[in-house]
Amino acid sequence: MVVDAAGDGVVFGDVKTFRAPDPHDPRTDIWYASIEGPEAALYLRGTAKLAGGRATITFPDHFRNLAAAAGMTVQLTPLSSDSKGLAVVRKGLDGVEVRELHNGAGDYEFDWRVEAARKEHVNFRVVRPWDEMLSSDEDREKAWQARLKSIERRKMRAAAD
Repeated sequence: MVVDAAGDGVVFGDVKTFRAPDPHDPRTDIWYASIEGPEAALYLRGTAKLAGGRATITFPDHFRNLAAAAGMTVQLTPLSSDSKGLAVVRKGLDGVEVRELHNGAGDYEFDWRVEAARKEHVNFRVVRPWDEMLSSDEDREKAWQARLKSIERRKMRAAAD
């Protein structure tokens, strides 16, 4: 973890996880890993219901305050085999409007998920110099050699899989 004088920081590692005790077996823990991708993003998800083939999903303030509108995506999954299909006819930081295709008038539930980049990180840099996060007092040659060993260990693990 690195934190600068302004209090801005970054946490990085090989795998980001959380764990929780298994409620059915106290001798074990359940470990989940974070989803990773080439952006600093956030998401919302839920279930909504069409009424007469229409639905509006309103996003909470905490999402609107952090999300960037540009590049926002929405996925919809109808929960009825009678569905004619669904479309997002309007999307914005305040929410989305959904319609059933072919002027459908369905009254059924659907699952939804919206993802957006964080406003402050729209230009997240995916590829960076290896030594960007080294402090000025670290021995660069020692860090470089440790990096090369780490890369070799990863290659060996990958080859064994």
